[in-house]
Amino acid sequence: MYKFLQYVAIVSLLCLFGSNGVEAQTLTQCQNANSLTNLSSTFEGQWYEAIRSPASELSCVGLDIFSNTTGIYLNLTTPQTTAALNLNQTATYLLTPVNGSDSGSTVNVTSPAGGYTYTTSSSVNVTIKVLQANSSSYAVLCGYSSNSNSSFGLVITRQRSVANATLSSYVAQVNSTYAGFDNLTTVDQGLACYQSSAATHASALSLVFAVLYAVTKFMN
Repeated sequence: MYKFLQYVAIVSLLCLFGSNGVEAQTLTQCQNANSLTNLSSTFEGQWYEAIRSPASELSCVGLDIFSNTTGIYLNLTTPQTTAALNLNQTATYLLTPVNGSDSGSTVNVTSPAGGYTYTTSSSVNVTIKVLQANSSSYAVLCGYSSNSNSSFGLVITRQRSVANATLSSYVAQVNSTYAGFDNLTTVDQGLACYQSSAATHASALSLVFAVLYAVTKFMN
């Protein structure tokens, strides 16, 4: 009987710690995550999409967040075509607070725990939440749309180009807590985003001519 009780106690402990282990590995879905509630007007301004999951077909994605007396807005800039990434198109969306109130003030922009939602041109509602942020350098966001149960994760940065090691350090702070940050893919923010192919070719030709001129002058 004593050995049987010992066996029952051991099994109970294994079940207890086993269940806790499973719970510890459960990642929070974006739908259940809380957005930061202490964002101020310093969060406004220009941002660049650095990495995201799942991968996006778009490169050179820019986000400009601004507010006025009518609300908080997002200017989303993307290339018009993959053939000329420097030719941009911008769509403006009104960010509506989810289960919160919009101060409509340029002095204090506060993000409610439910995040913000905006409606695309195809009438799809997209909800975004800010999970972590340093207004001077980076922010980690997640989001989901009304026509899909899946969520996405992304990192935006103040600088257009950021080292991969730095981006990895940002992601490491959230990928053990929130779902949607595995299989992250870098978003192209290279020279092609703001320099035409003609200008790039011209620069290359100028370099070639300069080298040829220097060699010719040296030989003479």
